[in-house]
Amino acid sequence: MAGFTESGITLDFPTDNWFRFEKTEPHKSISCFNFKEMDACWIDYADGKFYAIELKDYTATGSLEPANTADRKWNITKKVVDTMQMFLAAKYQNTFGQTLENEKNVDLHSSCLEAYFITIINVADSSKGYIGAFKDNCLEALRGYTKVWDNAHVIVMTYEQARRKLPFVV
Repeated sequence: MAGFTESGITLDFPTDNWFRFEKTEPHKSISCFNFKEMDACWIDYADGKFYAIELKDYTATGSLEPANTADRKWNITKKVVDTMQMFLAAKYQNTFGQTLENEKNVDLHSSCLEAYFITIINVADSSKGYIGAFKDNCLEALRGYTKVWDNAHVIVMTYEQARRKLPFVV
């Protein structure tokens, strides 16, 4: 098993086919342009799936109250869109994508049929009443991308939901 813990959430991938964009040379070359990335990526070669996962800790009191959500929604949207661009660069084999695949020794262009961009939120009990509206706002901001790109899925879920639905979340 391979993985890590961030934002109070532990990912434990069943294979070593995972990486972080932030630790790659191609991402370092564009991060100065406010290019963001999600926390971890895992490739399930057996099922032909690519997972990009963002981990958020919103356990502080008031984290998801309406006054605090605009910036948080923008941050999640930006990370998903930028990560999607890096994934698609590899999928369509431009220079950035080829460099990424070579550096991480992964194949994103011929083996990944579906891509999942998942944000997992560790949320306090006091904020659970806000999570539904927050998730809907994030998904609405990203809906167009899932319409443009076939087999691209955007998901926002709580840590509790992720532990029940995703075998690599512990």
